[in-house]
Amino acid sequence: MDENIITVYDYHRNKYKANKYSLEFDAHVYGIAVKDGKILVSP
Repeated sequence: MDENIITVYDYHRNKYKANKYSLEFDAHVYGIAVKDGKILVSP
């Protein structure tokens, strides 16, 4: 088994095989609230 191939899941829980060195992280923020020095980020 190739140790560079991993199983990943998308938002809809679909399963895929991917090379762990070709993955990219993509984050989206839809809301930010700041109160009393605390930050809430809503995805």
